[in-house]
Amino acid sequence: YFLGTWGDYPTYNLPLALAIWFYGVRTKSSAWRRVAVICFLGATLAGLFDDFFRLTLGRPRPDAHMPDGFYGITYAFRGGFQSFPSGHAAAVFGAAMALLVVKRPLGLVATLFAFAVVWARMELNRHHPSDVAVGSVIGIYFGLMVGFGAKLRHTLPMPPLDISAPSP
Repeated sequence: YFLGTWGDYPTYNLPLALAIWFYGVRTKSSAWRRVAVICFLGATLAGLFDDFFRLTLGRPRPDAHMPDGFYGITYAFRGGFQSFPSGHAAAVFGAAMALLVVKRPLGLVATLFAFAVVWARMELNRHHPSDVAVGSVIGIYFGLMVGFGAKLRHTLPMPPLDISAPSP
């Protein structure tokens, strides 16, 4: 159950990206520092997209003891009404999928961790299965988008920079 408290931005995603970054600094590897940025972007974009909906839909958490439904933005900022979609699921899968594309072994471990986190969130009665399913899909989408975008950007040759003055 302790995994259910992990997986959010300050307790998992930010420390993971920083650990990868510092590993890159220590080993003088720009590739690992790039991986850290990719991991950070995957989690951040997924989390921001997820939060937009979470903060407008107002679905009560299972442990809120309220009838299930979407109560809208007027309830969304009250405690217990930010269940759908799961922010933990979006953030952990955003980071995991980005890592899976650019550093497969690390990404596999992160993906297994992501599945454990979303399972724990349901076991703790903090989310409905649909909350973690939709949050996971959001994370998978943004993580793959960031990962493949970075991989494509890194493999394509950069055009030469033309700094000459434009012709009249």
